[in-house]
Amino acid sequence: MLTELHNIGYSIVDDHPDYVIIGEGRTIMLESVDKAINMIMGGAKPSPVMMRMARKVLGLSTDETIMIGDTMGTDILGAGSMGFTTILTLSGVTNAKDLEHYGYSPDFIINSVKDLLDEQLFNSVLQPRQETFSFA
Repeated sequence: MLTELHNIGYSIVDDHPDYVIIGEGRTIMLESVDKAINMIMGGAKPSPVMMRMARKVLGLSTDETIMIGDTMGTDILGAGSMGFTTILTLSGVTNAKDLEHYGYSPDFIINSVKDLLDEQLFNSVLQPRQETFSFA
């Protein structure tokens, strides 16, 4: 598997990978599983490459793309740097008090993705961005 990945242009790295693959060899050792989990938890998602690919697969332009996430340091930062509209949901990792520690902010803040059922908020998200908006 390693040879084939190399042959099609992938580099094998030990930290900050774009993808994590486990399965080399006849058996899977606990040490390999632990290493894979640590790499994933260390930030292999979401990457700008992944976001750009998703946008292209969906056939969207940058200004048509919306990222809903619960983590300021990965979801919101990554999508914001790509020029996507960002929606932070407070139902996950980041809470309202955490927001004061960041030098950037999402375009919208919601308590839960269920809030997107609110017609006013939903329509606001679809409009061109002018300022940040909070339903929290």
